Amino acid sequence: MGKQDTHSNNSNHEINDETPPSFKVSIVTAMTKHTECIGFLCEALKGHEITVYLNGIIRYCYIDYFKELYPNIIVKRFISFRNDNHECVIKLTGYEPLYIQKYHKVLLKLLSGIKLKNKTISLIHTIQQQHKFIDGYIKLNPIMRNPSKTKTEYMLSVYNGKKGIVKDRRIAYIGKITEEVIDEDFDNFLKSLRHDIKFVFLIKHHKEEELIKVRKKLSEYDNVIIYENMPTKDFIEELIKCSYVLIRKEPYQKLYLFTGAIALAISHDIPIIIQKSVNVYKIPGMEFLKGYSEKLGELKTTQTYDYLKMKKRLKDFKEKHMKKNKIIIKRIYNSIKTDGELLMKRVLIWEEVAAIAKDKYKDKIKETTIEDVKMIIIKGKMEMRRMKVLKKMERARRWEYMKKKEIEDKSVEDQLKLRETEDKKRMKRLERRKRRSVSIGEKNRKILELDRRSISETPRIIRRSPVNRRSDRNNFRFDLSKNNL
Repeated sequence: MGKQDTHSNNSNHEINDETPPSFKVSIVTAMTKHTECIGFLCEALKGHEITVYLNGIIRYCYIDYFKELYPNIIVKRFISFRNDNHECVIKLTGYEPLYIQKYHKVLLKLLSGIKLKNKTISLIHTIQQQHKFIDGYIKLNPIMRNPSKTKTEYMLSVYNGKKGIVKDRRIAYIGKITEEVIDEDFDNFLKSLRHDIKFVFLIKHHKEEELIKVRKKLSEYDNVIIYENMPTKDFIEELIKCSYVLIRKEPYQKLYLFTGAIALAISHDIPIIIQKSVNVYKIPGMEFLKGYSEKLGELKTTQTYDYLKMKKRLKDFKEKHMKKNKIIIKRIYNSIKTDGELLMKRVLIWEEVAAIAKDKYKDKIKETTIEDVKMIIIKGKMEMRRMKVLKKMERARRWEYMKKKEIEDKSVEDQLKLRETEDKKRMKRLERRKRRSVSIGEKNRKILELDRRSISETPRIIRRSPVNRRSDRNNFRFDLSKNNL
């Protein structure tokens, strides 16, 4: 990226074409999503020292594949992020709690004169992800609105992925799928191509209930292969065997949201079948207006020469955007402020607000004693307990409501069956309790009987003490307890 001054020389770095590979870039995520975006960032920052910080619970992560493509990247756990030095930090999601964890300890250092010299850029997927401590953003969709008072630029998520040999004609569908997506048009599309093309569904990160419904619906077609939650490397191996990638149409694909299927298709030089209104990225490929079925004739008659020509156009488009991405990321970095400057600005604003408030309410300010603080802590704890109870009650009400709704949605026969099963369960529960109580009673009876026998069988020991003759005769006569008889 550009020439990088050391911390001792200058606090504001500039990136230009002479940047040595020692420039430190940290790609960070504390969450479990958007890891597919690491690839295009590694491509744009190629030649620099890249460290990727990931959450330890990430499953089906692309990092093992990206480590193969870019062997120089270092992968660490997110927990070690605060202890390392950074020059450029790139967040994969705008709203993740990185700054809450990082800056509550650094703020005191900042106020004591130690400056934060690194700069932070964030990927922004929706406008709601804007963060007050960041002024540099990369958006993945060209039509998304830019966050106010920030340097935001559009970058297409592309990199140089693996290439494969296409032996037979296949269309890949990548990502989440619901029952609604397989509508009348999709059904006709699958059935019409059953003798010509196979459909490969590469499904990831899906709810089990929805997956069962989709699996049941797709099992009706002979030309469909389903892969669920495959390891990344196997997933890529299957993808590069495909001729096309099918992109969801409206309303299942939102215009302002970027889908990872596009990034995977372009990066691996696989032409896409996309709706014209969804193609806001102007990607060369097979475009349809309303339904997939519009492309049936073209798919059946496309010759090898035309297909290779389509791939070439896509490859040129990818290389053009990869060059653009390198320039854009330099431009964003050079135009934004350091984290120290941004934080210091916020601190100065807080100080001004505090001074104005102190001057305005000086007559109403009272001295706070330790007893007041203790009382406030006790009240706070009581409130927390109350809120926990309320949350549990709310959860119970919601669960009851959902169950009632489920029962209402079912037919009369289903309701009767459900009641029968519930009655059976209840009866079994009562029987188990009865058996348990009877068995406990029997055990107790046996124990008591054994105790009685042991008492009756042991010889009785009669202990006699000498009579106290000095005591009063009347007392001796009527109060025998004194003589222990």
